[in-house]
Amino acid sequence: MELNIKKCKVVSYAKRSMIENKYYVTDESESRYFERVENMKDLGVIFDSRLDFQAHIHEKVNKAYIVLGVIKRNFMQLNRETFVNLYKVI
Repeated sequence: MELNIKKCKVVSYAKRSMIENKYYVTDESESRYFERVENMKDLGVIFDSRLDFQAHIHEKVNKAYIVLGVIKRNFMQLNRETFVNLYKVI
């Protein structure tokens, strides 16, 4: 199985000082370094280098506001109970 260097990324998890090692794979022709990132999405969860999940929480809150806006624009005549039930379903 071949490794796709363009899809490989490196993230270091630490509470205090960050690890700045460079990781690479040597090919017949050249050495290719992995891209270092601050956060990475895996199985729908955004993990950042500090493990505080702020980016993940921010994304989920924004999605909730988007759904809320869609409901408010398209279903203006709903009473409160029906509105809450529709929001929970979506």
